[in-house]
Amino acid sequence: MLASCQRYPAPLSSPPAAAVDPEVVIKSYLGKLGDEDRLLAEQQRYCPVMPEIRLGQMGVPHKVVLKGVPLIVCCKNCVEMAQQDPDAALSKAREFKASQPDAGKKREPATDAK
Repeated sequence: MLASCQRYPAPLSSPPAAAVDPEVVIKSYLGKLGDEDRLLAEQQRYCPVMPEIRLGQMGVPHKVVLKGVPLIVCCKNCVEMAQQDPDAALSKAREFKASQPDAGKKREPATDAK
């Protein structure tokens, strides 16, 4: 499965010369999603196709619906990979959600206070 994201080994935008907190970058990309998709991405945290990749680490994540179940993947290439093996992607996404400390609790998506 590693071949799906090899085109993008680093985040899509280059950080400035000063060190940037990766959590800030991830939050920024997740903020570009709609509320429902952002909540799903926050609950899932990792790409089910590329499990070592945090959602938002490689740019704005993509939503895919497999067997009627929405999930979020890290990139367009992973959408295609998830569609090729939907059972594996759905299983991994469920595993990621269940491993979160607040699994099963419904919460509102994070918003930026200004």
